[in-house]
Order: sequence, then structure tokens, then C-alpha cells
Amino acid sequence: MINDSPTTTSPEREIDRLAWAIDRDGIACADDVAIDGIVAHARTTTASPVLIDVLADGTQPANARTRAFGLVALQASRRAA
Repeated sequence: MINDSPTTTSPEREIDRLAWAIDRDGIACADDVAIDGIVAHARTTTASPVLIDVLADGTQPANARTRAFGLVALQASRRAA
């Protein structure tokens, strides 16, 4: 469960916010700073480097970036075993 405290910022909370924004407006309208933050966090996890690169590359097709976001969000949100 995501901590919904307004003073708390966590990667999971930012992923959730970005997911809702992408769902509402599409990835082309998503905040680049938010995407960069998710990318930076994902690079510290076991998320796929290829998917992270697709998400980070604004020249990639929107559908590819959206799919990459979904998978990166899932992978980056997993707790280490």
C-alpha cells in the first residue's frame, strides 16, 4: 500500500502519480522531470536497462514508451528478495 501522506515522497508514490498522468493524458504529455526521476530510480534497481532506455528516450514511439513505463514501474517497485 502506498503511503498517502502529503509530506512523503517515495519512488512508489511518484510512479503511481506518473501512471495516473500517463493514463489521463498520454506519455507525450507526461512531465519530463517525473520521467527522469523514475528513470534515475529504476537504474538503481534490477529493472531492465533496455526498458529504462526506451522510457527515457523521448524519440521513441509513445506506445513503446508507455509499455516500457508499465514494465519499468513494475520491476522498479519490486522489493529486493
